[in-house]
Amino acid sequence: MIDKRKIILLSASKRRLELLDKSGILPIQIIPNFDERSIALENIKPIYYPKLLALGKIRTYKNFSRSVIISADTCVIFNNIVINKPSSVLEASDILFKLKGLSHKVITAIVVKIEGKIFTVSKTTKVTLRNFSCFEINKYIESGLPFDRAGGYGIQDLEFSPVIDYKGCYLNVVGLPMCALDSILSRFDISINKLDCQNDCNDEKIEEVKNEFFRCR
Repeated sequence: MIDKRKIILLSASKRRLELLDKSGILPIQIIPNFDERSIALENIKPIYYPKLLALGKIRTYKNFSRSVIISADTCVIFNNIVINKPSSVLEASDILFKLKGLSHKVITAIVVKIEGKIFTVSKTTKVTLRNFSCFEINKYIESGLPFDRAGGYGIQDLEFSPVIDYKGCYLNVVGLPMCALDSILSRFDISINKLDCQNDCNDEKIEEVKNEFFRCR
């Protein structure tokens, strides 16, 4: 029997913690000791990148067998190139100028370790940004928000309001599609509130991850 009270979120993200709290899970948040630079982008297809990051975090944590461990990672893919969080003002500005007025993909991979097994599911949302001005970009960068967002923006940042259209799951762009998480947890009789995820927000295929996964790049 799984101890439902001991659910651990392996992520530094405040947004993911807030979403899980609203869903009724109330997890223990632990910042994973994982170097994201250990995943070399040149060796993998961009669509696999968030899954490898989330798996890497899971595998660095030696958990109790009765715990449920949740990890997730989100990335922006534009012209088949992964765009991560900007690390400087110049990089944030370059990213936002590159993405404005155009469409890209946002992929979030969720990995759950439960009953000694590891399951993963990914979701993809197509996002189109509005054609914001140079002044708006500079003001947004001054707020500091781009440095905590893949692709340098947050769909939930209402003052900047960067997104003009999206097709797919909204919470996937925020960083944790609750519908996808529910598709794994419900298999083990753990119920959550899916929040803003709608009935037509379909899940992709759930995979049980084997040790060989890291060699399939």
